[in-house]
Amino acid sequence: MKVLVLAFVVLTGNGGVSSAAKGPHYDASSGIPAWVDIDTPKQFYKATSSRGESWDLVMSDEFNRPGRNFTAGMDPMWTAIEMADGVNAALEYYSVNMTETVTEADGRGVFRIITKLDDISFRVYNQYKNPPGFQQSIYYPTWPGVWLLGNLGRALFMASTSRMWPWSYNECDANLEKDQRISACDGNPGFGLNPHQGRGAPEIDILEGGGAAISSSVQIAPGMPDEYRPVFPINGESPYCANTPDVPSSITATRGHRSWYQGLRYAAHVCAAKADQIQVASQINASLELGIVDNSCKLSTCPASFDVNGDRGPVDGKAGSGLYWGVNKDGQCFPVMNGYNGAYLCDPYTTNSKCTAPLHSDGNGNGNKIAPFAYQMDAISANWPVEFAAYSGYLKYQLEWVLGRRGYVRWMIDGVPLFEIPAEALESPPQNAAKSNPKKLMIEEPLYLIFNTALSTSWGTVPPNAGKPCRGDGLDPKVNRICDAYPLYLKLDYIRVWQNTSTMSVGCDPASHPTRLWIDGHKSEYEDIDNPNID
Repeated sequence: MKVLVLAFVVLTGNGGVSSAAKGPHYDASSGIPAWVDIDTPKQFYKATSSRGESWDLVMSDEFNRPGRNFTAGMDPMWTAIEMADGVNAALEYYSVNMTETVTEADGRGVFRIITKLDDISFRVYNQYKNPPGFQQSIYYPTWPGVWLLGNLGRALFMASTSRMWPWSYNECDANLEKDQRISACDGNPGFGLNPHQGRGAPEIDILEGGGAAISSSVQIAPGMPDEYRPVFPINGESPYCANTPDVPSSITATRGHRSWYQGLRYAAHVCAAKADQIQVASQINASLELGIVDNSCKLSTCPASFDVNGDRGPVDGKAGSGLYWGVNKDGQCFPVMNGYNGAYLCDPYTTNSKCTAPLHSDGNGNGNKIAPFAYQMDAISANWPVEFAAYSGYLKYQLEWVLGRRGYVRWMIDGVPLFEIPAEALESPPQNAAKSNPKKLMIEEPLYLIFNTALSTSWGTVPPNAGKPCRGDGLDPKVNRICDAYPLYLKLDYIRVWQNTSTMSVGCDPASHPTRLWIDGHKSEYEDIDNPNID
């Protein structure tokens, strides 16, 4: 699959520049910023954000040099990982020799992740951190992912992510303190960390998925308590098909408050229009005013996103455009609120009833092997259809991430908004009289960029005969065609990152959110013999 991705991201907000490398930093005599590829055309040195701000290019990679080596320490920008994936019913093994830069027949330089039947993948870690503006060109294979993760957690290294992922919380709460490894309750956390500052490794997924749908999300903790979550399914119902928050409207009255995150923004993705998908804003508004009686949403009663609590104002405040958040005016492809809304995370020895059966039940408690924890994380996401064009040509994906009370995370394709999470949705959630719903923090951790291709029995495009020889008995023509298609490729044409350099910064160890001394003090949690942690 082929994709282009642009992103505008406010990072640490301290106005300075902090790099992973030790020692002084000097501007290049060429005037080209240190992380900018010299092959990036000059017309892309400036970009305009969705709010009309002028932002500067601070990082890019055009992948025009074939034969780059992504072994740890060999490339200044990226590091490939060498290990098996152990989560999400994964089948893949990530390997350095499954990553490459090549020149295609049309002269385009690309980065490729090769998906074979025995090897898959690529991840990046701890080289370039906190991408502010980001653009990328990709072909989609089985279960591609382009995402950002807080620098205090190294993907797949579970000792580093335990009680760290995906926290974004800066309040001292005695009920949550044991579940957040670096809590705001701690006045002396050590390792160069700031006292009384809650820290974590939250996640922003620019895209993940495959097949006919892609998901974009923020993953964050602590999650909402049960009384603010969608009603749990009963009688074997699938949680991904129904149980929309505050549908029917009687749920709101029964609970005495709204459910889930408020004011999320959804907009149409340009594709072939369908007359039966067209909506009228006045009709949807009238339906919501009257209240939803049915147990599930319909296009005649709910926004096209199926999120009855979403923003329904004019897209980007442009009242004269006739476009409203959540309303499918022209019957085009439209993102839908994801039925998956998070997971309850537990230590392997837990007896918490919300968790799956304990991994260890030998009567030895936690065996002093891992600190006990049990907490909810939330996935705030939208699923949107992806057409054949994503497999036959390049799409330009864009992400904007801005900090602060007026901040937001926004996903776009070719400059057109698709989904947006305003800071207020995280920081001002619905509350009961006791105000028991934790107020998360708009993500402000330094993040690093990951792109990978996974293979799973339960997520993305599931392969035939998962875990067994692909062709099975070899008698199914459809299965044979699928297996003959391998190897598959995730292709990236370029990545470009912009910032407002007067208010944003680049780096993984800013004074506002330090990480270096913590990682150095816990090195065994961030590396193994095959994957050393190298600056």
